[in-house]
Amino acid sequence: MAADLVGPDGFVVGVDRSQDALARARLRAGQRGLAQVRFVEGDLNDPAPGGPFDAIVERLVLWTVPDPAALLRRQVTVLRPGGLVVPIEEDLSTIRSLPESAFGTRVKSWLVEAFAKAGMSMVGSRLWAIVQEAGLRPVGMIGVQPHFGPGDELGIAFLVETMRNAEPLIVGTGVATAEEIGMETFEQRLRDENQRTQAVGAYPILLSAWATTGPE
Repeated sequence: MAADLVGPDGFVVGVDRSQDALARARLRAGQRGLAQVRFVEGDLNDPAPGGPFDAIVERLVLWTVPDPAALLRRQVTVLRPGGLVVPIEEDLSTIRSLPESAFGTRVKSWLVEAFAKAGMSMVGSRLWAIVQEAGLRPVGMIGVQPHFGPGDELGIAFLVETMRNAEPLIVGTGVATAEEIGMETFEQRLRDENQRTQAVGAYPILLSAWATTGPE
């Protein structure tokens, strides 16, 4: 998306500490012929290499660090005057079903408690205050929350994959046992619950703020 915004005359630098994530990103960029995109291994606590930049976009990063404002302050040192900072975060506590489902409520509680115990708290609507604390001027903020109807395959796949990825953390923090989660039957139990309640699932709100270093 960033490559589409800057066009062929701009450039994008993607930073991640995971070699696997970088390999997948390079593959996708190569498949699309995006010569203006470069991916480098690095620590997100350090300023991105290759600046100065017109904009810094961070996705699902701030909730993993103890001081998100400090991280932003370090990143903006490679931002051009008047440039934009666009953090994008989600809030797992906003997961719900309509009508409320005991199964869905239990899953949400596992996720929220496990991430909190691991020191990763939901940023959510605190984004506005965080960019201000970083010395930036917030300009706007928006939230998007996907909803899935009963039996929607995309919604089921999303929740199953979320739980599959989160299971080691949930078990490791002592929030629930592997037997309680029961990944072997998790998808079927989710389908059964959806069929019984005919509930609409509301998945985590994805929130973004955009802020600038420039004056009003």
